[in-house]
Parts: sequence; C-alpha cells; structure tokens
Amino acid sequence: MTWLQSIHSFLMTASSILSFIQTRPRQLFLIDGIGALGSAIILGLVLGRFEQLFGMPEDALMMLAAMAVGFSLYDVIAYLAPGRHTRVLLRGISLLNVGYWGVSVALLVWHANQMTNLGWFYVLGESLIVLFLARTEWKASTQ
Repeated sequence: MTWLQSIHSFLMTASSILSFIQTRPRQLFLIDGIGALGSAIILGLVLGRFEQLFGMPEDALMMLAAMAVGFSLYDVIAYLAPGRHTRVLLRGISLLNVGYWGVSVALLVWHANQMTNLGWFYVLGESLIVLFLARTEWKASTQ
C-alpha cells in the first residue's frame, strides 16, 4: 500500500466515523470527555514529571490539565442532560475547546524559548485534534 492509498484509507475511515457521529451527536460528549480526561492525565501526571523533555513549565501544564478535567465534567453532565439540550451543549463544549486551544497556543508562544521539539510536537498535535473535534461539535450542533 502506498502512502497515498494509506491517506485515502484514513480519510475514508474518518469520514465514516463522522457520518456515524452526526447521526448520534450526543456521542460527541463521550468522545470529548474521554479525550479531555486523557489530556488531563497526560498533562498532569506525565508531562509535568518530564518538564525537561517538553519545556512547558509545570504550572502551565497543571492549568491545562485543570481545564481538561473541567471539560470532562461538562461532557458527563451534557451527556446525561435531556436530549433537547444537546445542540446548545455541543456549541458550549465546541467554544470551550476553541478557548482551550487558544490558551494552549498562547502558552506555547509565551514559553517558546524553553519549549523542546517534543513539546512543540505535543501541543501542535493536540491542537489539531482539539480543533477538529470543536469543528465537528459545532457542525453537529447546527444540523
């Protein structure tokens, strides 16, 4: 399989997942909540212990981890809320995710001189995922 075929296969799989999610928008809260909890664990327990490898100061990582825990709680509450509130709650978490992305990028720029390549890679990679999820949530909230 060539790299072009691999990319095509990945995009087709992603498209199938998006189609599934758009028919069940409440599932986005589970996806977002699990992702936020994963981010909180990585940021708070892993990256904080290896500050030298990533370059982001521990207090900045803890702030991002706390935000992620808060988002995870929001997602649980939103998932359990009556279905008639799904669209508004999806817009809410979408905007919160964009805000999280903004804070992450601001911290990245603020601490740019001490960030390592691995730190840049992590923050930018997480940024892509968060923005993709925020876009998907917003799109699902308007359908």
